[in-house]
Order: sequence, then C-alpha cells, then structure tokens
Amino acid sequence: MKIEILDGWVDLDEKLCREVDGTIVINDTEYVWNLYTDDGFTSCCVDVDGEDVNLEDEDDCERLGLSDDDGMDIFDEILDLVSEDYSIEGWDE
Repeated sequence: MKIEILDGWVDLDEKLCREVDGTIVINDTEYVWNLYTDDGFTSCCVDVDGEDVNLEDEDDCERLGLSDDDGMDIFDEILDLVSEDYSIEGWDE
C-alpha cells in the first residue's frame, strides 16, 4: 500500500491542533485522505466521490471494500506516518 503526505500543519496552541492531507492507494485506486486532531481526538477519512469515508467506521470501510480491521490498520499506518513530521506530543500539557 502506498501512502504519501501532501500537506499539513500543527499548532499546539489551538484546540484543532493538526490537519494533514495525503494520498493512498487502496485496491488499485488512489484516494485523498485527511487526518485531523481536534480537542485531542484524531480522525482519518478518505474522500470517495466527494464524501468522507471514515476509516474507523465498519459501514464506511465496506464502501472501500475493506473490513473494519483493514480500516483500522490503514488508519494506524497513516497516523504513524503523520506522527513522524506532524507530532502533537505535548498538546495537552
């Protein structure tokens, strides 16, 4: 699976403290993903025909031909990649 970061930002002084966008290839189709952290909670969605598909939602994952475990694995891979350059360590301190 190919995951790339296109752009992002981190501001540890704000409630919405991180937003990062990129691309991912799932089942031979390239999608744009968006990961954001708001008030300490991180979400990651994939754009499918203009709609956000949440990688943490079983029904949404089915739209991508993924199981909920697959969706969580992809979420974790994206989060690991994002955390290298867009860490929010210390946000709530």
